[in-house]
Amino acid sequence: MNLLDLVFHYRQLLAKSRAALGLTWDEIDLVGQVEGLFAAPGLDGRQFRRQTVCMPATMRGDGLRDPIAISELSPGGLICHAAPYVSIGDALEIIIEIAMAHPDEPRPATTSLTFPRATSENEAAPGTQLRSYRFAAVVVWLREDADDAFTVGLAFMGIPVVVNYVAGEKFLLDQQRSAA
Repeated sequence: MNLLDLVFHYRQLLAKSRAALGLTWDEIDLVGQVEGLFAAPGLDGRQFRRQTVCMPATMRGDGLRDPIAISELSPGGLICHAAPYVSIGDALEIIIEIAMAHPDEPRPATTSLTFPRATSENEAAPGTQLRSYRFAAVVVWLREDADDAFTVGLAFMGIPVVVNYVAGEKFLLDQQRSAA
């Protein structure tokens, strides 16, 4: 399981537990393993240790749909760079799109904390299968960088969603969503 999948599944299980829907023994074991793996050393008040990553994503919110660069990821949130100005307390959606291997290609079984190269639909060739991870998050802090860009600390909230689609077909999904 890669890092992004691990964080995604942890957030789903956490939401399931908080909704009092009950967890299986295997799910309880996974939650404990993730919390142990990301235990924050020291007394800085952080619940989870962050893992350094380098992946593009999209920050979406009230009037926002901007590309960002995620530099650190944990089960509790993330840090991103090259972000637009946002206010502390703003609720946002972070979208991370991953190109999936072709179904005929062998997929190595892995339990490492690596992940496939993040992409965007603009980079993906038509017909490429993509997985879009959607995380709701709230802005916890921000720091101004050069060129009117910001580094933003986000805390995850709610239940994450994953959407599987084929590049070139997303436009139809967005049109249907806006028509509803």
